[in-house]
Amino acid sequence: MTKIGIRSCGKVLALTLVSLVLVTGCGSEEAPPPPVEAPEPPPPHPWTVFIDGQRETYRVADPARALAQGQHESARLLPDWSETGIRREVERLRAARLEAGAFVDDDLTPEMRFERDAFIARIDHDLFWLVKARWPSRNPLFYIGGLNDSLDPTPYFMLDSAPIEERMAAFIRYLEAIPEAGRQIRGNLRMPMPLTWLELGAQTFNDYARTLRDEAPDKWTDVADPAMQQRFARANEQAIATMTELAEWLAFGRNIADESFALGPALYQEMLWETERVRIGAEELLEAGRSDMERNLAELRNACTEFAPGLDVPNCLAKLSTADDSERRSAEPVTAGRAALDLGELEAIPGESGASFEGASPAARVQQLSDALLRDARFIVSINLQADGWSVDDARAFLMDEAYQSEDAASRQATRATYDPAYLRETLDTLLIQRLREDWTAERGGRAAWPEFHTAFLSFGSAPVPLIRQYMMGDSAPSTVLPEPVAVIAALPADLTIDAEQPRRQLNWAWDCEDGRYVVSSENAETLALELFVDQERRALERVRSASGVRYEGEDILFWTRGEEAMLELGDESTNCRINRYQSNWVDARLRGADFRGFGNEPGWYVELFSSEESVLVLDYGESTLRFQAAGPEDPETGSGSVFRGRFQGLDIVIELTPGPCQDTMADLEYETSVALNVGGRVLRGCGRPLD
Repeated sequence: MTKIGIRSCGKVLALTLVSLVLVTGCGSEEAPPPPVEAPEPPPPHPWTVFIDGQRETYRVADPARALAQGQHESARLLPDWSETGIRREVERLRAARLEAGAFVDDDLTPEMRFERDAFIARIDHDLFWLVKARWPSRNPLFYIGGLNDSLDPTPYFMLDSAPIEERMAAFIRYLEAIPEAGRQIRGNLRMPMPLTWLELGAQTFNDYARTLRDEAPDKWTDVADPAMQQRFARANEQAIATMTELAEWLAFGRNIADESFALGPALYQEMLWETERVRIGAEELLEAGRSDMERNLAELRNACTEFAPGLDVPNCLAKLSTADDSERRSAEPVTAGRAALDLGELEAIPGESGASFEGASPAARVQQLSDALLRDARFIVSINLQADGWSVDDARAFLMDEAYQSEDAASRQATRATYDPAYLRETLDTLLIQRLREDWTAERGGRAAWPEFHTAFLSFGSAPVPLIRQYMMGDSAPSTVLPEPVAVIAALPADLTIDAEQPRRQLNWAWDCEDGRYVVSSENAETLALELFVDQERRALERVRSASGVRYEGEDILFWTRGEEAMLELGDESTNCRINRYQSNWVDARLRGADFRGFGNEPGWYVELFSSEESVLVLDYGESTLRFQAAGPEDPETGSGSVFRGRFQGLDIVIELTPGPCQDTMADLEYETSVALNVGGRVLRGCGRPLD
């Protein structure tokens, strides 16, 4: 047998290949085991390699975006806006799109598929403005703007993600690139152009020159480098001169200005798809915008009756303008957010009417609804200016008449809609998100699933909403689904007085128990005795003293409630129960003698029809309660069903019940009757069922 000699502690130990000897002590350390080589990591997925490379390519092509991310080391801090540079950028985008599209679904994970589709959508967005809209040669907006637009100097003052010397060096490189950029801009832009565009460009370039002259020198006084300060002074002077010359050149163009700001119907439709993944006609968009505006206006009138009783909307808003700013902004939006599509900031995901009222003062409600109304007006103005032949005067008049804007404010809003065709985006996203939230949460518990929806939605980042809908809803392609029109009841007449009702203590409740039992309790308000409907039997219980909660006892039965929870003992059996609030509404109405109950959502309302006593209509989430004698049933003018009529202090109330399936989308439940409620000429729709 082969032997191996090993010297250890001065002795030779014989080891056979099949023997194991452990050597310890002897004042020396045991020899370390041989290193174990880590397995080679698997190569990255080809898509990961591709998209990582594209991120770097985008950083080089868009230095301002790199600056926004704190990358001051970029050697060139303005894009190449020469004709050759723009052509090269178009070729780069087209090549990247082809390469991304070559990755087929079967080779990608769901996350990679979404990333691919979002990347292609971003390329289509950029190519639309570069090629189809021809923005580099037509619109000064292409070269100016906020944090992600390259000519604005203010990001260098706002961002402090690097030492001041490094930031100053980057700012000097930016200044030194401006003269060449100015020559490229003048070489690209073609006259004539719309007056509003010229004024935008002239004002903005003058503002940039003023910022460089009045603010820039003070930003770098802490840099004690004479050579750098001299270089900055020279570059800043040349940059100021370039900005001023651009402003003067555009101002001179006013002499030959035209009104060619509209994209036109066909190109506007392309813009919606290429930049937003929205494929829907302008008229349908306008219908959705008008519906949302009508709803917000009705809610604004309601809010004004509380904030400024007796005043119409214009005078209500005039009163609001004199209110303390803290009062007008006293309620923060109680909503989640989504990543802003350009800057990664958070924007509010709106509530049912584009505004959030939880905890808001009357003034804050009016302010929020006024803002929502203005967003709707911008939406409508944008579509009509760009695709339906409106003039700036038409847009200004609409904003003044329908959104209650001052002439100056209306002029500013109308002007922006001429040079920014995507002005509708805020309201468009709002409407699309509202519908996506409704559809996604319908199978997940309705409103209770809103927080889960917000988290899921935000995880998709800044992609177009229809694309996010595709992946959240499991669709095969992006789809544009807008909210169904929802009527909002107008404010009740000012001379209508409604006696304030004390909240009625509900005496009848439905309970779900852990052992599967369904229990109904009905308390006698006078004797405090309790009837319990359990196991298809009616059991009588008496209230007894209890150290906590409310305790009822009967023959071989105990029911002990603590808030929304209860313990039920039947003989030797015991189980815990919890109130079912949804079923309790129907149980309570039936046990009080109602013949029919109907309800609707957004705003919440319900009606209970009684044949032997006054019927009751509760509006606006319980804010108004109208009691009336319901006459009927009558046959409807058309179709089947029944009609009930009533009056409340001169206000006509008509309730039309139509048999047939009715879907409650908030709870994903189906009812056997559709309900149309007409109160003073406004219609609310919902569902209901007889209480036999």
